[in-house]
Amino acid sequence: MPTSTPAHWLASWNVSDSCHTLLLHLQQVAGGDTLARKPMDQLRNAVADAPENPRHHARLGAFYLYHGYLVEAMALFDRAIALGPDDVWLMTEFGGLLSKAENRAEALDFYLRALRVNPDYVPALVNTGGMLNALGRHGEALPYLEHALVLTPENPGIRYFLGVTFISLERHIEAREQLHQALSQLDDSAEASQLKQQIEAALEALSG
Repeated sequence: MPTSTPAHWLASWNVSDSCHTLLLHLQQVAGGDTLARKPMDQLRNAVADAPENPRHHARLGAFYLYHGYLVEAMALFDRAIALGPDDVWLMTEFGGLLSKAENRAEALDFYLRALRVNPDYVPALVNTGGMLNALGRHGEALPYLEHALVLTPENPGIRYFLGVTFISLERHIEAREQLHQALSQLDDSAEASQLKQQIEAALEALSG
């Protein structure tokens, strides 16, 4: 799903008749926002004959979420999943959007939906663990991260998340083991450099 402005999310997409009642809200959302007027007009013009495509609902839902209309966004996200019930990528994307908007319980629900479809989908496993940690439910987070590591044992990022979870659970020996192993798996990329700093900071906290 694009990560640019909401207008860009919608600029080349149509929506289905099932979104018709939500367009009245969309007019209120757009208000005097000139950036939103063009996609709003496109949605109104296309609603009568657009195909039922889950990505259409997804982008309109993202638009609503961006403007703070959670109920409308959730309705559209749910409709998208009804149209694409096996799309674990899309479910996980919805979780990410909701997480960024600080809707943690709703984000967790979408991550768990993805895992009900595919229990081995690593992004959903990691995000579920991360969200449970953010909610202070560290013991519940642990098995999701451990399963993700079993599936991708050479992933230092997952080992870092696992190490931080062990720290939260005050299981410091296991935390050090995972963090040191994560360091040994890093390459020389810029992304790895940032992760290295985070791992070293976690190890320093353990030594304090």
